[in-house]
Parts: sequence; structure tokens; C-alpha cells
Amino acid sequence: MKNKILILLALLFTTGLIYTACEKETEEDTTPDDTDVQAVIDNVKSEEAVASTFNTVNHYGINEEGIKDLQADSVVITVDPCVLCDSFPKTMTIDFGNGVLGNDMVVRKGKIIAVFTGRWGRTTLAAGTEVEISYDNFYVNNVKRTGTVIASYNGENSYGGPSFSTEAVDLKMIFTDGSETVLNGTRTYDWIEGYSDLSQTNDVFEVSGTMTGVDRDGKTYTSAIADGSPLLRDNTCEDTYTFTSGVLEITPEGKSSRTLDFGDGTCDNKIGINILGFETSITATP
Repeated sequence: MKNKILILLALLFTTGLIYTACEKETEEDTTPDDTDVQAVIDNVKSEEAVASTFNTVNHYGINEEGIKDLQADSVVITVDPCVLCDSFPKTMTIDFGNGVLGNDMVVRKGKIIAVFTGRWGRTTLAAGTEVEISYDNFYVNNVKRTGTVIASYNGENSYGGPSFSTEAVDLKMIFTDGSETVLNGTRTYDWIEGYSDLSQTNDVFEVSGTMTGVDRDGKTYTSAIADGSPLLRDNTCEDTYTFTSGVLEITPEGKSSRTLDFGDGTCDNKIGINILGFETSITATP
């Protein structure tokens, strides 16, 4: 099973809250005083930053051919102490210098610093292993990132599959216009089906947890996956790899919750949004 845990984890975090690119199906705004979606947009961007940060570290940390789609000759990687020695914690620095265009068409510059408490390999990953990730003058497409991301392997979950968590600690994105977002909190990813073989297309994940943040308008919000309605990502949906059910509630400061309903399990990429009875939907792009 561990032969594919890290490979699939990279895919999971890459496309985690994949509704970052979406098209809104327009409807008449019947409640204009309370339909602001800035917190929703900024939560999506912030959680994608957590996902992409982990994915970058995961690619280099596994050091496995075939999944390093961010690899470029101009990226300088150093490990202290040495890669093969058994001394931990071990610090890996990923230096993108003055800018590297990855195969994902994203320009990264600066450094990501990842401190591992144990081996982060396909066959060596042990329960309780963590990697703490920080930034040194790091930018993604000219958006600066500061703060910390902590990824943890929790061991086996109640379904018999592996469980991972990511924690954002004062994760900040600073935009070119001077505005910024902040994110704190934890998401837990439970692998509930398909973990016993190498196929990626039969995997199913449950995602739970609560985040708090500050949007670009300086307003706080909470982002909570509703109790009893974890987000379900079902990879048996061909060509989608997005969430098929579950409810995410984003509550901006002083406003009602924005409820994002990912559906009834149908592979349609539709996400319903409800704000005080005002309803619309977006279509996720995998």
C-alpha cells in the first residue's frame, strides 16, 4: 500500500479544493446586501496555496521518477544533514533562485524550506512523521507567501486506509497591490477506498476540518466542513478528480454562512452556493 501513498497524496493535494478555476452560472442577485463572496474566493486561493506548497515539497521529498513534474535543472536542492544518513530532523531547501517556470506553467522564485522528522519515502513513511514547511522570500507568480505549513502522516484510519493532515499556521499571501490573506487551521484527508492497489482511478477520500482566515478586505471568516457531511472526492469519476459530495460552510465576519454543496455523489463537477436563500452554482474545472 505504501508504494502509492505518497504518489496519490501528491495528486490529492494538487487537486484538493480544485474549484480554484471555475465558471459562475449567473443569476439575478436577489439579496445584494449579503452576497459578497470575497471570503469564498480568498479561502479557495489560500487553501490552494497550502495544497501546492505541500505538493512541491512532496515531489522533491519522495525523489521518485515519474511524479516530479515541477523538476527543473535550475532548481537547487540541498539536504542537511546528508540524504542517506539516518540523522533527523533533516532540512531540505528548495531554491528557485530568481524564478523558475515549472511544467505546471507557474513561476516560482525564492526558497521553500522543509524540515522532516523522519524519512518521507514510499516504503519508509511511519505514523507520526511530519514535515514543517516555511518560506524564504518565496513567490508564486509574483504573489509572496509567508507562514508555515505542517503536513503529517497520521497512520491508519478507521476504514483501514492511510490518513494525512495539513495545518496552515499564519499562512499569508501578499498580492502585488499590497492586499493580503491569512489562513490558519487543519484539514484531514482520510483515504477510504482504493488504497490497496496502484490504480489512482478507484480511490476515494474524505476531507474534514475547520479553517479560519482573513480575506483581502481585512475581514475574518471561518471555513468549516459541515459535521456529518465531509467532502468526498471520488476518483472513479472519469476526467473529473473533484469533490462529488459534502458541504463546506464559509462564514464571513458579520455575515451569514455561504454554503457550498458539492452534490449527491454525481460526477458532474457542480457546486451549489446558497446565501440566505440566494442560490447559484459554479462548475469546477479539473
